[in-house]
Amino acid sequence: MSGEEYQLLLIANKDVSGRVQKAASGRQKIAVQITVAEGLQAALKLLGTRPVDAVLLDLALEEAPGIRGCLRLRQADRALPVIALARRRDEQDAWAALHAGAQDFLLLEDLQPVLLERAVRYSVERQRAAGKLASEEALLQSILQNLSEGVVVADRHEKLLLVNPSARRMLGIGSIAGLPTDLFGLYRADTGDPLSDRDRPMARAVRGETVTDVEIFHKNAAAPQGVYLSANARPMHDENGVVTGGIVSIRDISERKRAEQELAQLALYDRLTAIPNRSFFVESLDKAISRARRANKQLAILLLDIDRFKRINEELGQERGDQLLQEVARRLSDGLRAGDFLARLGGDEFAILFEDYEHSARAAGLAEKVQEILAPAMQLGDHEVKVTASLGISNFPDCGEDPVTLLKTADIAMYRAKESGRNTYHFYSRAVHAEVSRRAQLEVDLRRALNKDQFELAWQPIVDLENGRVVALEALLRWRHPEHGLVRPVEFVPILEAAGLMHQAGERVLAEACSQVADWRRELNRPDLAAAVNVSVRQLEHPRFVERVERILASAGLPASALVVEFREDALGPAVPDGLDVLALLAGIGVRLALDDFGSGWLSLQRLRRLPLEWLKLEREFVQGLPVDQEDCTVADAALALATLLRADLVAEAVESPAQLEYLQTRGCRFAQGFLFSAPVPPAEIPALIVSGARARAVAAEADA
Repeated sequence: MSGEEYQLLLIANKDVSGRVQKAASGRQKIAVQITVAEGLQAALKLLGTRPVDAVLLDLALEEAPGIRGCLRLRQADRALPVIALARRRDEQDAWAALHAGAQDFLLLEDLQPVLLERAVRYSVERQRAAGKLASEEALLQSILQNLSEGVVVADRHEKLLLVNPSARRMLGIGSIAGLPTDLFGLYRADTGDPLSDRDRPMARAVRGETVTDVEIFHKNAAAPQGVYLSANARPMHDENGVVTGGIVSIRDISERKRAEQELAQLALYDRLTAIPNRSFFVESLDKAISRARRANKQLAILLLDIDRFKRINEELGQERGDQLLQEVARRLSDGLRAGDFLARLGGDEFAILFEDYEHSARAAGLAEKVQEILAPAMQLGDHEVKVTASLGISNFPDCGEDPVTLLKTADIAMYRAKESGRNTYHFYSRAVHAEVSRRAQLEVDLRRALNKDQFELAWQPIVDLENGRVVALEALLRWRHPEHGLVRPVEFVPILEAAGLMHQAGERVLAEACSQVADWRRELNRPDLAAAVNVSVRQLEHPRFVERVERILASAGLPASALVVEFREDALGPAVPDGLDVLALLAGIGVRLALDDFGSGWLSLQRLRRLPLEWLKLEREFVQGLPVDQEDCTVADAALALATLLRADLVAEAVESPAQLEYLQTRGCRFAQGFLFSAPVPPAEIPALIVSGARARAVAAEADA
């Protein structure tokens, strides 16, 4: 014996049962144990009580003739192999039993041991194989149903055969019936370009190709924002190696791709304004230069800096400053052409790259368009702000052949635009470069000058026109450069302001002036002599300015009333919100106040009248035309009236002729200074000037005239 043993349940009458048992005893290759049940009901009861490998069913049973018995058994246990027993006259019933689920049939007239053995063995083994296959299929279905990875199977014509739940979820589909063969969004994930039919993963698989980690982008009704997928595909083959279809597996990589996009956004875009940042601009400029070089074309960049942004930011606060930058970025993004590349380089600096540069007129047109875009007032919370910008333009290849050089030259041109009064644009040129380089070197030299005491004071008297006495001496800062000689204040004072050196330089001027005038008061017995010192807006913004003034006065032994602080009109403007308070504190400790260069800037009479003003100094521009120029005469008369209203005295600056002096005196002007009395002189000449009297010089000048 082979060791194989089968448990059989025979459902038949005694006659048929005898035939089967006789046939079973005639073979030795397998062993069978036969349990006989004479009816179907009895057999069904036995099925649940003992193991059965196969059932032998007589189709002639009165209880369930024909295929009915077979169907009843299949209902009770679909996995149980059934072998039908029939007579030759009932062979058609035997064939019908096969269709009803029987594994095989035997004709009782031909029943032999070998036929019985074969039928039992094949039926049991076939059923076991089918069960194993069903189990494997169930396992495979379970895996496919629960697999997080999507799986799509199609035949060689790309007709869909299977789409598992994960794939259906990713692709936003229900049943595969009636769906097109291409379920994948027709876009490349990297470029967003349509994916050609030939490049679709399933199309490649049925052509025999293997696809690995192809990233695609798919849109569906369930995910209108789109889904990023990573697809793998391979062909299916038959036993002869012929392609029969394709399998595509997909993974949802949307989270990863969007994280990558966010990182790219952070790396290449400015967080505040959402436009490209410096890195992105430099990278794009480098590529544009390569294109222009290959095509033998030009390109240009425009650098833009918001005028007085720092002051706006300080006055309105950082939140409003950020809103301003966002509004500038929005306006420029909406107003520029689609081909113009806009970026924020940092702070309040923006850049524009335009590649269709042909000549300077085109660049000038773009600069003027930028000015037009920014011209309308911006609403920042409760504040309405008008914004202007200084622009610098450089082009490839004339101004540079790499991003660093082009940005540098555009920056030089922009710096020149700021020096020219802002709200304008400049092209880079060698002359501009030389001028900006010179000013940059001046800044370096200024820092060195502060450390090496290269500054000195010149003094110009302020004269009482009623008696000719010098009542005050205005301290004027001079810089004696070791190489360039005496540098004019108009050249270096703005650089001191821009470089943040005004606090340091201004404090030195104040200390030296107070100390020097204190000495002259004692030496010349002139306790009424005052020191007049110009104070910049930057100095007034210092939180301890008043404290420092008090310390300087105490150190010099000079009473506060002997110091006249001269300030310009912008100290009372909105850009210096604490200017009025600081000046009021100075007046509170006894320092006298003088409004310098009246008529040259922004003036708030409402704020000015709150100060105990000593002098109102008429700007030189309105003195030079006296008494001929009618407009200058009108301004001078108005200044005298305003001084009277403010209970202050008018000081006329830059008086150079007897005619000017006569006009001012006839109008009631009390004080004056200018070349008619004395040019600014070094300290050594002051004692003689005070003793002889500046008025004597003016009288001599009148006589000469």
